[in-house]
Amino acid sequence: MKDKVIIIGGDSYLARQFIAANQDKFWFTVFSRKATGFRDETVLDDFFQIQLPQCKGAVVINFAAIVHNSKAAPELYQKINYELPLFLAQKSTEAGVYLFIQISTIAVYGSSAIINIDTPKKPENPYGESKLQAEKALVQLETETFRVCIVRPSMIYGAGAPGNMLRLIRLVQTGLPLPLRNAIAQRNFLYINNLVFYLSYLVTNKLSGEFILADNKGVSTADLIGYIAASLERKPRMFSFPFAGLMKKVAPSLHNKLFGQLRVSCNMPVQHPAENSVQVGINDMVYYLRSQNTL
Repeated sequence: MKDKVIIIGGDSYLARQFIAANQDKFWFTVFSRKATGFRDETVLDDFFQIQLPQCKGAVVINFAAIVHNSKAAPELYQKINYELPLFLAQKSTEAGVYLFIQISTIAVYGSSAIINIDTPKKPENPYGESKLQAEKALVQLETETFRVCIVRPSMIYGAGAPGNMLRLIRLVQTGLPLPLRNAIAQRNFLYINNLVFYLSYLVTNKLSGEFILADNKGVSTADLIGYIAASLERKPRMFSFPFAGLMKKVAPSLHNKLFGQLRVSCNMPVQHPAENSVQVGINDMVYYLRSQNTL
């Protein structure tokens, strides 16, 4: 018998990938703001209007969130990232849901360069702060019949993924020499297929607790450029940036993204498939972009 899984925020990138990969494994009920075409989908402008059917023993996964957005007011972060999860959790308990999975973020750890399950949580922006508030409040709602699972993914890449990895691919595609040969600090990202694998494992095994998700292998910015160039079937063009020390003083945030380390330790009780490597994930991104005629 298939597990019943209720998805909140079905039109988000993460949710769409998860549902598409598990159509034959789980029985989904989906709530979205925009229609995706998934079966048993309800489209709502306001998720505070959600009414969950009775579904004893089901799993709810909340993908809905306001992420890094310079135009978003602090009140919006509070409403969507804090108040909404609590509302959904209350509705879940009333509906007989057993496991509530909250998709959180490693932003709850602030600017920590080394992140593991014991790293102190020190968020530094409204996004991280609101997510941490929700985590703390959700855990307080746990009972023997209502369990909470907090998931903190690292930066995600893969086919169709937005963000900095996409920008780097487009930059390498220009063929311009990049001043990043000395960007060798290791960072742990998360291939979307590994996220799907881990979430599927959590649902199937009904696991509660706190989980940090990341690829097993770290990779540097220089390594990434090499992987991207290989996928684009060209030689990587790089030189060492001679003013990295100065950049660290005048533009610390940019320096950290390019030259800083971010070691994220995954604490899942199972490892992702060995074939889900960084090169495979980059290949997926490039193939997808070419199939969409956007590269």
